[in-house]
Amino acid sequence: MCVHLVPKNIKWIPRNQFPNLELEEIYLPEGLEEIRANAFHCCKLRWLELPSTVRKIGFGAFSACDLLEEVILPEGIESIGPLAFSECESLRTVWNMPKDGVGIGDKAFYEYRLRNHRCPHCGALLNCRDQCSAHCADPYEWTGSLRLYKGLFWWDGTKLITEKIHCSSTGMPAYSVRFFGKRDSLGSHAEEWTRLKKAGDPRVKGMDSFDGIPRGRVEIHGCRATVYLHPDMNRPEIITRILNEFGLHKRIQGLDVIRIVSDGSMHYLTKNEKR
Repeated sequence: MCVHLVPKNIKWIPRNQFPNLELEEIYLPEGLEEIRANAFHCCKLRWLELPSTVRKIGFGAFSACDLLEEVILPEGIESIGPLAFSECESLRTVWNMPKDGVGIGDKAFYEYRLRNHRCPHCGALLNCRDQCSAHCADPYEWTGSLRLYKGLFWWDGTKLITEKIHCSSTGMPAYSVRFFGKRDSLGSHAEEWTRLKKAGDPRVKGMDSFDGIPRGRVEIHGCRATVYLHPDMNRPEIITRILNEFGLHKRIQGLDVIRIVSDGSMHYLTKNEKR
């Protein structure tokens, strides 16, 4: 159900106005011109269409909306702030993206751009070495802003079910902080599965237990990543999907080596290896 969340004649939505909103779809009225910083941070939105009158989207306005899949921007949008749609891990489609990245702040569509093999800063295509073709930044410079430290995953035969931790890192472990206030620790597979069930996560709907479901975990230490997985998952197409899901693309997280471990055996993907 689409909810009329904001009254008519409102010109702007204040910062931090609707954090952790549980609604999946909302209606924003025509006449709205600005959505300010972190206004819808960490909401449960799945689909979003902004009014044609919106001109500015502030810093982190829709950040960490993990379930958001599709966004329709107004054609007259003038400014999208830094990190506005960052950490929207399910985002697959953005309509009316401003041409040539005009008015888009730094890392405003971080995961969305990387998923489409584009530079998270300017939106230019990455070359065969995962470097920005517009030479605006080297991938090693990206890693100080978003690094995955640990993740768990399950494979139900068709899709990956994941839980992960991201940290904002200064390059000095003692000064690393949680990215956008997300959790800084993960439990066991059993604990995380129970948490997903209690939260009513649609990814585990109809699945009472993960018994018999292949599973694994991802860990990053320094510039090395290790993927531990069940032998049934040790297939190129599944490994590729895991690497994509956790952003382990050669140099994107500044990794020197990606180690795949399955049933006691292991092999390595170097940062220059093509998949």
